Amino acid sequence: MASTAYFGWRQRPRVLAVSAMAAGVLLICDAWFDVSLAINTSDIWLSSALAVFAELPMAVFLIHRTYSLLPAAVAADLVETEAEA
Repeated sequence: MASTAYFGWRQRPRVLAVSAMAAGVLLICDAWFDVSLAINTSDIWLSSALAVFAELPMAVFLIHRTYSLLPAAVAADLVETEAEA
């Protein structure tokens, strides 16, 4: 999450796309892991609520933003390739 914020602040679309996608996937894995470990305990409701209202919406946001960053990342790559040539 910190690297995603850093690369967003530095406006590095190629690295930001990778970082945001990784953060989104890890948030989904964390939500699944938290809920799975809380089954048959009193913390299942808290784990489920955090997964549904915090982790999964943030993951969806990051993955959605990654797909909207892909054209900018490709454009940045083309500009960099043309500058090297």
